[in-house]
Amino acid sequence: MDISLRRRALLAAGISASFLALVPDRCLAQDLSAEEQDEIGPGAPPADPYQSSLVGKLSNADASEILSFAASAIAAWQFGGMDDYIKRLPSVLELKTNTPSCPSYLAEYKSAAQLMRSARARFGSTDAAFLHMLFERRRDPVVDTNTRIGRSRTFCLDELVRHIVANGGFRKFGLVNYGGSINVSFYDERAYRRNS
Repeated sequence: MDISLRRRALLAAGISASFLALVPDRCLAQDLSAEEQDEIGPGAPPADPYQSSLVGKLSNADASEILSFAASAIAAWQFGGMDDYIKRLPSVLELKTNTPSCPSYLAEYKSAAQLMRSARARFGSTDAAFLHMLFERRRDPVVDTNTRIGRSRTFCLDELVRHIVANGGFRKFGLVNYGGSINVSFYDERAYRRNS
């Protein structure tokens, strides 16, 4: 049997497993709301953002929800050295929602922000909403890109977590940022992400 495992998959598995070990079972024992199980809209493509030609700026309230999710992820995984990340994130969100030549994530981000607001109201805290949005029924085949929560995970939350890891979170795992080539050995001094 030949098993091929990439560093990215290994890192993702490690992040998920280590975080889930810290999560009390009662936090993941909630069911999905009807709003979360609804479709985002008619004709939503499974592999592309919904209404990808609709560009614009996120409202302050919607941007705040996404920033709050990012702050929860950084705190939950104890990613150090990321003090400026939350300050820089709004410009990244604007690029993803307000660039006419690229697929816009505006409708997806608005939907995710609304689900986060509803989850916080339902569970009473930002941390509980974070856990619910990211992990509840995660492996359930019914929760796919036909549901609003599945789309929120695919086009917003999972991408945000990967962005956080790529922009400094990887230091938590003993890796350092280095302006070198990524096409060299992981242990090579010229590698972008290398052992310390």
